[in-house]
Amino acid sequence: MITSPLYFFCYTIEFTLVKQVAEYGLGNEVSTSGDIYSYGILLLEMLTGKKPVDPMFEGGLSLHSYARSALADGCVLQIVDPLLLSEDVKENSLISLVKLGVQCSYESPQDRMDIGTVIHELFGTTFASRSCDASGAA
Repeated sequence: MITSPLYFFCYTIEFTLVKQVAEYGLGNEVSTSGDIYSYGILLLEMLTGKKPVDPMFEGGLSLHSYARSALADGCVLQIVDPLLLSEDVKENSLISLVKLGVQCSYESPQDRMDIGTVIHELFGTTFASRSCDASGAA
């Protein structure tokens, strides 16, 4: 494992550059909508194990469009990081989280969820998962 301070500094710079929202590059002000976009991309990264700069994302394909297509095709579990697929993780929760990541990372700020809706969705996913655990259902 690499533990040099320079490595972490470089990783932080890469992470920061990757998370820049398109509208920031166009001279728009920092906004909560931009934060929602970054949250959505981060969520998709964690769920898929892929970075937005992955070589597979060329020719118009992006992490967002990759996840959005998987949702539309009903094959979300095929793009989820295999490390997340276990008996302890509910498939419906993973699908809900990918859907949330997509809804937060639309290119247009007007199409993104607002923070209140994001929190509501997260609580819904958490409590739905817990109620399945309590009832013994999958």
